[in-house]
Amino acid sequence: MFELLEVNGVFLDLESNVITRQIRVSAIADIVSRRSSYSAQFRLRKTAKNIKALDGVGIVGSSSRLPYSEVRVNYSVNTIPLVNNGYLTIEDDDASYFYVRIKDGLISLSKKLEGYTLRDLPLSDLNHNLNAQTIVNSFGNDSGYIYGIADYGSGNFNKGEFMSPSVFVSTLWRKTFELIGVDYSGVFFENDTDFLSEVITPSFGILKTDSGTTENLQGVAYIANNEIFQTSQTEINIENRLSLTGYNASAGATTIPTTGTYRINADFNHEITSGRFYMTIRVNGATKISLELTGNGSTEKDVNISLNAGDKLEVYVRATDYEFDELRAEYQVFGEMSGVLEVYSVTGGALVDVAALLDEISLKDFVSDVMNRFGLFINMVDEDAKVFEFKQLEGILKTRSNAIDWTSKLNGIPKNSYLPDVAQSNIFSFQYPDDATQLNARDSSILIDNFNLEYEADFYSSPFEIAQISGLYLGERTYNIELFSVDDDGEISEEETPAKLMKVTKYNGSITIGYFSETVQPFTGEIPYLSLDKIDMAYYIAKSYNQYTLLLNSYKAVSMPLNLTPIDVYSLTFDKLYFFSQLGRYYFLDSIRYSPGTIAEGNFVEVPEFATNAAPESIGVYNLTIGFSSSRSVSLQDITGSFYDPEFDAPAKVKIVSGFNSELLIYQNGTLLTGETEINAQDLNLSFTDTGASTNERNYSFAFNIADAGSGLYAEQNGTINFNVKEYDARKPSADAGSDYSLPITTNTGTDYFFGALDSSGTYSTDAVSAYNWTLISSPSGSDPIIAQKGNNFSLRVPGESASFGVYTIQLEVVTVYGETDTDTVEITVYNDNIETDPGGGGLEPNDPDSDQGSNPNGGGDGDDLPPKDDNDLSENN
Repeated sequence: MFELLEVNGVFLDLESNVITRQIRVSAIADIVSRRSSYSAQFRLRKTAKNIKALDGVGIVGSSSRLPYSEVRVNYSVNTIPLVNNGYLTIEDDDASYFYVRIKDGLISLSKKLEGYTLRDLPLSDLNHNLNAQTIVNSFGNDSGYIYGIADYGSGNFNKGEFMSPSVFVSTLWRKTFELIGVDYSGVFFENDTDFLSEVITPSFGILKTDSGTTENLQGVAYIANNEIFQTSQTEINIENRLSLTGYNASAGATTIPTTGTYRINADFNHEITSGRFYMTIRVNGATKISLELTGNGSTEKDVNISLNAGDKLEVYVRATDYEFDELRAEYQVFGEMSGVLEVYSVTGGALVDVAALLDEISLKDFVSDVMNRFGLFINMVDEDAKVFEFKQLEGILKTRSNAIDWTSKLNGIPKNSYLPDVAQSNIFSFQYPDDATQLNARDSSILIDNFNLEYEADFYSSPFEIAQISGLYLGERTYNIELFSVDDDGEISEEETPAKLMKVTKYNGSITIGYFSETVQPFTGEIPYLSLDKIDMAYYIAKSYNQYTLLLNSYKAVSMPLNLTPIDVYSLTFDKLYFFSQLGRYYFLDSIRYSPGTIAEGNFVEVPEFATNAAPESIGVYNLTIGFSSSRSVSLQDITGSFYDPEFDAPAKVKIVSGFNSELLIYQNGTLLTGETEINAQDLNLSFTDTGASTNERNYSFAFNIADAGSGLYAEQNGTINFNVKEYDARKPSADAGSDYSLPITTNTGTDYFFGALDSSGTYSTDAVSAYNWTLISSPSGSDPIIAQKGNNFSLRVPGESASFGVYTIQLEVVTVYGETDTDTVEITVYNDNIETDPGGGGLEPNDPDSDQGSNPNGGGDGDDLPPKDDNDLSENN
C-alpha cells in the first residue's frame, strides 16, 4: 500500500501501515450525534522533513504554537483520498518520534451552534407592523409566522393587540443553518407534514399602544446588473458582494443616517439558468433579508427593522450547485440579477420584532429536539460545500432494496454481543408547568424486552413545554399561552412564559379580528388554531422509531473481520444496509476500523428479518373533534399514528367501511361517500362536514381499514375514526337601531302620511339572523303612528297632523337562528315644517322618496320601496 500524509503542502515521511482509522457516523443508540472519524495514535519519525513541516516542534528552545493550532491534513492510500482537509493533532513526542492522531474534516454542527439561542436567529424579514389586516393575512401562511387562535391571557381571543405570532419550526430550522453559514439537505424537510405544520410559540407578552403608522420614502439604492457563471467538477458554493449605488451609498454600501424604525423593500429582477441563487441583505454583516431567486422574473421582499445611525446595508448573492449534471458532465451556476432597495422611515404603530418574542432556548437544543422527535441523523457532511445531509433512521432500517452486498468482504468468523446501551424503558418527555393538570400526559417510552438492562433511563427530554387546555372559542378547543394577565381591577400586564411546541390546525369558520379602534377585519375560511394535535411522544415514537424499537428488542451487535480495499473505504456509506449471504441477514453499519494492508474490523447491528410479509396487525382508534356546522380535513397521517405493520410496510389502500350518515358527511376529493369505498393511500383526501342538524354535542363513528404495500392485505380488525361534534356556542348578536334623528312633517296636506326610515344596518351577528323586530315603545299622546313594512324595509308612519309632533321611541330586537337576542332603541323627533310658509327651508312633500334615508335588506327603509298612503300596503310588526 502506498500511503501519503500531507501537512501544509509537505508530504511527510511515513512508515508503512502505521495509521489505523476508526470510520463511523453515529451509534445505533445515539442517532443525533454525528461523530468524527479518527485514527488511533500513531508515530512519525523525527526526520528533517517532518520536523520542518511541523514547525520545529520538539526541538530544544522551540516556541512553535503548532500543537495548539488547527493543522490541516490530507491522507490517501494508493492515490485514493481517505481524509480530505482533516485535522492533525500532535499529542506527544520523544527523542525519536512525534505521536499524532488525525481526524476527518467533519464540521462539528454542535460546535457551530454553540452560544446561539433562538433569539439570535436572523428573523428580521418576519418583522411587521401590527394591525388587524396583518393578523388576518397571516392565517394562510405555511412558513414564517402565523397568528394562531389561543388564550393569550387577556380574555380577548380576537383582539389583535393581545395576540402574538408563533414561528414555524421549518422556518427556525432554515434560519439556524443560515446563521451558521452552512446548508442542509434531506427530503424530510420538504415532505413531512408534521414538521411543516409545527410552530414555536412566543414567550414574551408586549403591550401595544394605539397609534397609526406613517411611512416616508428616504431614498432608493440600486444594484447594477450582475452575471455569475461558473463550472466545476466539484460542488459549487460561492458568494459575491454586490455594489450599491444611490441612497447614501459609499464603497458599495448604504449608510443609514438616522436612528429609527425602517421598512426596506427589496425588489430583484433575475434570470436564473442553472444552480440555485440566494440574495441576502445584511446590516453590519448580520443577515436581515434572505430570499431565493428562481427562474426568470422578479422577487420582492419587505422587512421592518430598527436601525441605528451609521448602520451599513450590504447586498450579497450566493450561488450553489450540489447536483451533478450528467449531460454537461459538470456542476454549473449561471444567473443574472439586478435590483433596487427602497428605504422608508416608519413612525408610530407597533413594530413586532419576532426574534425578541422567542425564548432563549439554545440552538443546540432546538436542533436536537427536531432530530430526536423525528428520528433524524446526520448521514454525511460535505466539507467543501458545507452541506449537512439528514436522513431518517427508520427509513434506512426498513429499506433493503438498495442494500450493499458485502458477501465477498467477510474474512473470518463474526463475534456477537447482546446488550445495547439503552434501558428497558427509554423515556421521551416534554416540559410541564407546575400547575399542569395532567403531568407527563404526553410523554412515552421505547420499551425493550431485555431483563439484563437497567430498568429505566431518560432517552430524550424536549426543551419545550406542553400547553394547558383553556376552553372553547368559536366551538374549537384552545390552549393557554400566558403572555398577559388581568388583575382584579381589570388591569392587563405583560407576562413571560416558556416556549411551547404546538401544531397549526385549521377549522372552517368565520371570525372578526379587531385592533384598538381600527375597523374590524372579518375573515371566513380556514381559521388557524394552536393545538396539540400529534404533539405527543407516543406519536413520534410510533412514527419514527418502530423499526428501531424492533431492532433493539432483538439486539445483536456483530463484529466482522473484513477484507477491504482503499476504494471500499473511500466509498463507505452509512445510509444503506449491508448484506452478507453467509449470514443471510442485513446489517446497519456502525463503524469500521481500518489500517491499509491489514484485515479491517466492521461493527454492525443485525436488522431483524421476516419469514413472510404479513398483513397489518393494528389500525388504531382516532378521536377527532369538529366544530358545529364546520368542516375538517383528514389526511393519511391523521389516521395512521397507531397503524402497525410487522414489516413496517407503508399503507397502500384505505377502505372506508361504515358509519355513513346524513348529519356528519364524509367526502373524498369533494365527492360525497355514501357506502363502502376503497381509496389509494397516496390519493387520500378526506373531509368531514357537519350539517348542523342539532346544536347539541354529538358523536359519530366511522369504521375503516388499511392494506399495506408489502402484502396488499387488510388488517383483520377495522380501525375507528370517532368524531365529536362540539355543542354550538351560541353568541348574542349586537343590535344597532341607528342614530336618533328628526323628521319634519307638514300639517296642511289633509290625511297624507310621512315615513321615517328604521335602519338596522349597523347590527352585527356571527350567526344568521332570523328576525329584525321593530316595536313602538312610546309616542306622543293623541298621535296615531304605526310601524310600516314593505318587503324587508321598515319605517315609522305618522299622519300629517299636529298630534303627530313629538318624540317616538322605537325598539329593535334582533333574533338569531339559535334564539339569541339583543335590543337597541332609536328616538325619532317629529316636528312641524309647513311647506307653504317655508318652501325652500328643507320641508318635505308627503311621501317624498327622499324623506326616508338609509337602507338595509333586513330592516332599513328606502323611500322607493315605501308605500304611499294606501293602508292596504301597511302592516304592523309587534
